[in-house]
Amino acid sequence: MRFTLFCAAALAASPAFASVCKPRSLSGSTTASVESSISSLPSATSTELQTTVTGTMTATSADLLSTTATSTSNDDSTTEAAITAATTSPAETTDLEASTTTAEATTSEAAFEPVPTFDVIGKGAQVDGQYLLGYHSAGFFVGWQYPSTNYRLTFSIDATTNRVLDVNGNTLCIQYGEDGDASLLRTCSNNMLNQPDYAPVTCEQTRDQELDCSVPAKTCTLDFDTLETICTTLTGTFDNFYTYSGRQDGIFLSMAGVTNPGANYQAVVLAITPSGSK
Repeated sequence: MRFTLFCAAALAASPAFASVCKPRSLSGSTTASVESSISSLPSATSTELQTTVTGTMTATSADLLSTTATSTSNDDSTTEAAITAATTSPAETTDLEASTTTAEATTSEAAFEPVPTFDVIGKGAQVDGQYLLGYHSAGFFVGWQYPSTNYRLTFSIDATTNRVLDVNGNTLCIQYGEDGDASLLRTCSNNMLNQPDYAPVTCEQTRDQELDCSVPAKTCTLDFDTLETICTTLTGTFDNFYTYSGRQDGIFLSMAGVTNPGANYQAVVLAITPSGSK
């Protein structure tokens, strides 16, 4: 009993007594309760002595010890020692509170700015890296490896209709072929677009600078008896580009569905680049 009170007082007075009075080594956050019952001679007078000692010391494990001792003199005396260990730095005597800051990264995608006027370059097939060629005038096929022209076509996309227009005012269009024949792309005048076997191609630019285009899926046949063109609307759209090499005067641009139309076709992607000098 006296030793316990002595240690408690010693802890408050000097940390040098820590090695003598400190309980068994504690790590982390630990609470130990020690109860001892001491029998003594009966006393006519019951004297209650309550002593509270709170001390702070720094050991090699940087533990902050808070010790409370309560002693009662009676027939049966109970001594409780509650020891709470908390990790702290030597310079700190207050409770440590850990706070976690979560940083939330927000990424924003830059606004997409289409290329106002652009040239078209083939990606893939036998025309990889080659510029799309044509003529100044309407009515001619567009393609690559044209033996009769090296005129590089320059286009823009109408913001209202999404039609593709060349710098000469012509519209990129498709001429529908008969079932099994190629549907090739041309530059068309407004009068040509009034015919049933022609339709304007509508396109959008993608972020990776390619053209995403489509036209209604059709086949058209000329009735030689009446000289009328009869078209049949098919399910879906033509939204894939192909090179067509079934002619002797060049490699031409065609459109069809996702299924490759045949042996003379190779899938190709139309990339765009800002127009340069001719």
